[in-house]
Amino acid sequence: MYQYIIVRTDIPLGHQLNCCAHAAALCTAKFINDPNMLPWLSNPYTVSVEVADEESMVLAHTLLGEDNSYMFIEPDLNTTACAVATRPRPKHEYPQWIRKLPLAHRGCHSVKLSKSVLKDSA
Repeated sequence: MYQYIIVRTDIPLGHQLNCCAHAAALCTAKFINDPNMLPWLSNPYTVSVEVADEESMVLAHTLLGEDNSYMFIEPDLNTTACAVATRPRPKHEYPQWIRKLPLAHRGCHSVKLSKSVLKDSA
């Protein structure tokens, strides 16, 4: 079972991450009684992908449909649509367009943690 999280890239990275988490949690609550939910929860596979802006986000939600997705509206960003999470289902059931979206946060710079860095910040 797969779940896709679609996030906008025209908002700050911190908001992107928070919105993904909110969308995933609220989507799980929305579809908790779906027959695919328990198998997905026992072996969750989530893919985060990105779109450019709110218009693209709303279009993605519209194409997926209310019965297959949850759109998270962020009050701290002028109540705009920021992330969409899909109802978990087998990968082959997803439309091709969603599987071709670029992975989210691919341009992020990671920070290497070390014991000395952690010790210095304690």
